[in-house]
Amino acid sequence: MRNATRTYQQGITLTGMLLTGIIIILLVILAVKLIPDAVEYQKIVANLNAIVQDPATKEISAEGIRAAYQRRASIDDISAVKPGDIQIAHSGNRVVLSFDYRRETHLFGPVSLVIDYRYRTSTKH
Repeated sequence: MRNATRTYQQGITLTGMLLTGIIIILLVILAVKLIPDAVEYQKIVANLNAIVQDPATKEISAEGIRAAYQRRASIDDISAVKPGDIQIAHSGNRVVLSFDYRRETHLFGPVSLVIDYRYRTSTKH
């Protein structure tokens, strides 16, 4: 007599494994293409925050602020935001710097991803 209890196989099917692999590959491709842009954005933000936190910033002109950014940008190899792209405003006795730019990243075939980056330094320090 046969064993009356049935055992069921557990695990992932070949189709499920292929679909999971395709999804993982697409996510890796997306990450590889987007990480450099995100790192560059973080460098720009860090540079603007450092310029705003410098006590000498309050006493220099807009061109001086742009020159300070240019020096920092050339060290960090930043090309997305030029010194002329930075908007400079004053809020009380503080300098507020902001920028916005659009980055289009080609993914594959006719598919591209467009990201709008914006940032404005805080007026609270």
